[in-house]
Amino acid sequence: MKIIIHALGANMGGAIRHLNNFIPVLMETDKHHQYVLILRKDIKFDIRDDALRIVKIPKSLGANFFLRTIFDVLYLPFYAIKVKADLVVSLLNFGPIFCTKSHINFQRNSLYFCNYYLDNITGSEILFTRLRSALLYLTMKFADVIVTPSISMIEQIKTRYPSLSNKKYRTIHHGFKSGDKDFINSKWERILKAETRIKLLYPTHAARHKAFEILFEALSKLKASTANFVLFATISNADWPDGFKKYKLMIKSLDIENNVIFTGRIPQDEIKVFYKNCDIMVYPSLCESFGFSMIEAMGYGLPIVAADTPINKEICKEAALYYSPSDPSDAAKKILKSFDKAVRDNLINEAKKRVTSYDWSWERYTKQFISLINL
Repeated sequence: MKIIIHALGANMGGAIRHLNNFIPVLMETDKHHQYVLILRKDIKFDIRDDALRIVKIPKSLGANFFLRTIFDVLYLPFYAIKVKADLVVSLLNFGPIFCTKSHINFQRNSLYFCNYYLDNITGSEILFTRLRSALLYLTMKFADVIVTPSISMIEQIKTRYPSLSNKKYRTIHHGFKSGDKDFINSKWERILKAETRIKLLYPTHAARHKAFEILFEALSKLKASTANFVLFATISNADWPDGFKKYKLMIKSLDIENNVIFTGRIPQDEIKVFYKNCDIMVYPSLCESFGFSMIEAMGYGLPIVAADTPINKEICKEAALYYSPSDPSDAAKKILKSFDKAVRDNLINEAKKRVTSYDWSWERYTKQFISLINL
């Protein structure tokens, strides 16, 4: 069987993490199928295998909503006929509507189903989100199977689009793999080891739904009790220039400039330096489909304080302290509570239980994927 894996939208964060871990294991595991992987030309991806053909599409096409829509809706169904594919798998939300072959649609971006995001966007973003949402709905409506990385996300989709409640859904939790490199000479490892304050970590990118405003207000309130902390946030101006500027102004106005460090983007294989050397991970994000950082933090034994959302609780269960998602005061209280070593030790033990209670490997993920395409 020949399968098209449509990953044209992969360009950062979880999408790249998923691709770089999943595809190599898939090639090692599946010796029966042939794959055609569709990517943007600017994405560095060097996996070589006799069963894998990589098709690179210009960045301008993949990054432009209208050109991407033409590719998905008009070109891809006929391309599937041209290469004699038996199945089309769209990994990143959007894909063909009326597909000439069976179509499995992976929904991995919760923003289109998240009220917090949809209620807070402004200007042209509203128009583009509505256009994307309409296309997304049609993609899901005509797909044979919809796959999500969490059960909670299925409920989000059904709540947003009740007419899709009877669709065929599957959940395949993402995998986790610890980094192989130690980065003994890492600049950040030296900085982290020299830092004597309690080290908080928020490994993410700058975006509206990441709830930095709530976190900064919480840190301001926390500072009224103790200034013995510092937050490392892995964001950069390139993520979202307007938002980044707003964050800089906000921490200055809240008088927490000395308690917040923006590290810039950290390569995925170096992020373990932060997991291993920080004391607590804070996770205020309000719109997630899975939350790679939570399983990674648990895997490295890093205690978590998170917003009380269905997806966060599904992933972490008892391995996190939860606070009311939009309440900075409650967030500050829970972060302060986590400063107690006994509390952190308990969270570490719960994290170990959570990580060992389920097979979080990419090998498990790949086996579930293969079972899905063989249905």
